Amino acid sequence: MPPRIVPILDRLRQDQSEHLTRQAIEEACRQEGYTWRKRLLDPVVTVYLFLLQILHGNTACSHVVQFGRWTFSDSAYC
Repeated sequence: MPPRIVPILDRLRQDQSEHLTRQAIEEACRQEGYTWRKRLLDPVVTVYLFLLQILHGNTACSHVVQFGRWTFSDSAYC
């Protein structure tokens, strides 16, 4: 990875946790009229996983499942 990219990615990781709070994501979904059930892959988890996927070089969905101790399949995330 080019050296200039590392500080940018570090900043994005910090900004993600600071600005994309659970409340902010849920409120944005409500404003758009989106409804969801309480599940593992709720909007907040899905947004966080998507950002991690992008920050890891737009890795495959099957790799996203391996970011943590998840109990869902790559097709469920996809």
